[in-house]
Parts: sequence; structure tokens; C-alpha cells
Amino acid sequence: MNKVVLLLIILGALVGASIYVKNDRESVVNRGVQQGADLRERLLPDLSVNAIREIRVRTGDESVLVKKTDKQWVVTDRDNYPASFEKVSRALVELSEQKIKDKRVIGESAWSEINVDEPKEGEKDTGKMVELMDESGKVAHSFVLGDSINTSGGRSSASPFGGGSNELFVRIPEDGNTIWSVNNAFYEFETSPDMWLDKDFIKVTDIKSVAVKQPDGTESWKASRKDKDGEFELEGGTLDNTKVSLSSLLTSPTFNDVHGNAKSTELLKAAVEATITTFDDFTYKLKVAKVDKDGSSKYYMSVDVAATLPEQREVEKDESEEDKKTKDAEFKQRKEELQAKLDSEKTMKGWVYEVSEYTINNLLKKRSEIVTSAEPNTDKSGGDVPTAGSPVGVAPAIPGNPTSTTPPAISRGPISVTTPPVAVPPLPKTEVKPAPNPDANPATATPKAE
Repeated sequence: MNKVVLLLIILGALVGASIYVKNDRESVVNRGVQQGADLRERLLPDLSVNAIREIRVRTGDESVLVKKTDKQWVVTDRDNYPASFEKVSRALVELSEQKIKDKRVIGESAWSEINVDEPKEGEKDTGKMVELMDESGKVAHSFVLGDSINTSGGRSSASPFGGGSNELFVRIPEDGNTIWSVNNAFYEFETSPDMWLDKDFIKVTDIKSVAVKQPDGTESWKASRKDKDGEFELEGGTLDNTKVSLSSLLTSPTFNDVHGNAKSTELLKAAVEATITTFDDFTYKLKVAKVDKDGSSKYYMSVDVAATLPEQREVEKDESEEDKKTKDAEFKQRKEELQAKLDSEKTMKGWVYEVSEYTINNLLKKRSEIVTSAEPNTDKSGGDVPTAGSPVGVAPAIPGNPTSTTPPAISRGPISVTTPPVAVPPLPKTEVKPAPNPDANPATATPKAE
């Protein structure tokens, strides 16, 4: 009986303690909610997409600034190279429509644990500070993207912007100790400048000729074809199409990063020069280079484009009025497309593009690497040097008989030696066929030596 009473007393004490802790926790949470921001539907309800003129994203060791000029968005960290309008639009529209999943009230001392405190320069593995500036240059909105959390409410062990998590901690400075969670990883807000670049690039189609000039003047080559579906022919040799692909050259290239013209001397000092012409009368003058540094290789290219567009089409004989209207409309549309292509590609002059090896490897090849077989070399005296497959070992002509290559008979008599006698093996029998002589009389031809 005493044991039962004792157990009841202990159970009552535990229940009482649990109720006290629960009430105290709820009291703390309620006080925290009063100190934080009110729950709302959207993360940034006052964000006006069209009012934003600059976007700055930074962590402790990386940063990028994208801003809008009179004409377009540019990446200031890449000498104001055009930014991807689609990326910028996606980022701002997505942010303006972002709904809140949940809220928590967390004291400042614990912000660093979930990476929602402001990142300090030089630190790694921090959250991302995003600042949106208006026309006056003032920060209109700012927030920190912190760690991700999993669906059960715990912190994710994955990267803050990857893995299986679908919620992200976000802190907005004016919301005090309130930490929001959203169902979004905000992939668009990257800190690497190259990820904001407009990656539209040249597209070379219907190549007519390719001329490559090596820096030292040797091993240069040129190949061309007569029609769009024809095979390329190498000037002064036979092209090995298994070693170089020209018809698809630069049809859909891309680039990884870009540098201003000030770096062209450094990055293109040993460049190969290439000139590509197309059947649409476009001419591409390129410089391509491979730069080895710190045990790795990078590839660079500059672009200069020109074109001669036809003013009017050639009218065919016996064209009906209906055919004329159709072909005139097609010609006009095609000309407008080519003009737009030319205008776009001409803006790429003055930049040095970092590209993949695959993009320009065909232009870096030497002549000896793309011919079907080695071309004849000459020795210093100007005579031909035998190459692989050349006949060797042809016997010299016998003096006094230029038409015969039969060697003189070799004496095979016994050999006398002093004591002790040494046996010398007989010389091997050599059979050499005489060179054919159309003027020689078979009856008087020199017999073969036995």
C-alpha cells in the first residue's frame, strides 16, 4: 500500500512539473511573438519589382552586384557585361510572390547557429545577405538566406540550398527576432558573378571556309567546300575528317566567364587566328588560345563579326505575281533575321570569353594533325627524304652498265689462314632482281649471278 501511494506521489509531481514547463514555454513563446513581427502571407509584401535598380548578393567570401542601366541589366563585377534579363526577372518576380510557410522567434545570440546573422568578410559557410536598391541607391529591401530545414522541423545536414530539404530560414532585419521559413531555396540569388551573365553567344551556321593561322606561321591550314552539304577539302592536302569536324564548328557554343578587353593581351598573347566565312556572307575573325597555369588549362576566345547582307533578291524568270509576293516576303523576313543576328553578335567584340576545350579544340589543331598522311619533307639539300612506305634497299647500278642493277659475282673459293684454322661461314646468297629496261634485248641481258 505504501508503494502505491509513493508511486502516485511521484506521478503527480511529474505531471505538475510538465504542466509548469509547458506553461512557462508558452509564456516565453508568447512574449517572443509580441517582440517579433506579425504573421503575414508574403515574405516581402511591399516589394515592387519595377522599382528595383540594383541587386547585391554577398557571403563572407563572395559577392556580386547586378544593376540596371538605361538599356539593360549588367554585371558590374565583369566590366558591366550584360546580365541575363531572364534570370534577374525570375529572381525578382519569384521573391515578390514568395509566401511564408512558418515563423519562429529566435534570439540574436542563436542567429549564427542557423546562419541568419549578417555575414562578415572573410568568413566561410555563412548565410547570404541580399540587398535590393531603388533608383536613389538606397536599400529598399534586405534579408539573409540561412540554413535549410527538413520537413520534420529539424536542421538539414545538407547544403543550405540543396539536398532533400524544402524549407529555408530567412531573416529580415526590420522584423526583429522573427525568423521566417519558406518553401524555396532561392537558387537565383547566387554570389558568383559569372552565374548572372547573359550566356547568349555566336552561332555559326552553314560554314563555307575555315582558315587557321598558327602564331609562328607554320602548320597553318585552310579548308573549304563548294556547297552547304559538301565535304570540306584541305588546300594542298587531303583532310582527315576523323580528326577534325568543321561542318558543326561553333554551331551552338557557350562560354563560362568573360573578361574585359584590358586582359586580351595577357590571355591571347599566343593566340591562334581563325577566319570563318559562311554561305550567308558572315565573316568571323577569332583569336583562340590555351593558357596553362597552376597545373590546369583554360581556353579563351575573342570574336569580331562582319557581314554583307543582300539588298534585294534575284528575281527568277517566269515568276507569277503570287510567287513574287511570297518570295519577297520570305526574303524580307530572312534579311531581318540576319540583320538581328549581326547586330547581336557585333556587341561581342572587345571581350575575351573563357570557353571549354571542346568549343575551340578544332581551331587549335595543326595542319599535320588533320591530314590523312604525313606530307613529304625535304632534306637540307632539297632532295626528298624517304617517308614511311618508301622502297628501301635497292641495289646500286653496276659501273659501266647503267641499265643493270645486278651486283658482280662474289668469289666463294676456300680461305687460307694460319694456325689455328678458323672456319668462316659462307656469305649469304643475295638475290637482286634487275630493274626493268624497255630498251634492253632479252637475249643479251646480263644473267643473274649464281
